Amino acid sequence: MRARIYTPPTSVPIVGIDDWAWKKGMTYGTLVVDLQSRRPIELLEDRSAQTAEA
Repeated sequence: MRARIYTPPTSVPIVGIDDWAWKKGMTYGTLVVDLQSRRPIELLEDRSAQTAEA
């Protein structure tokens, strides 16, 4: 496995949010992406609105 050092951006003008399955039909997570650079910013452990807002 390759390891990378990633520094999150200080500001992101365009953010994308999508959910995805950790385990299909059972557990879901949320992916937050910088749409300009097309890089992930954060992986959240669930897909609730409260978690994404925080």
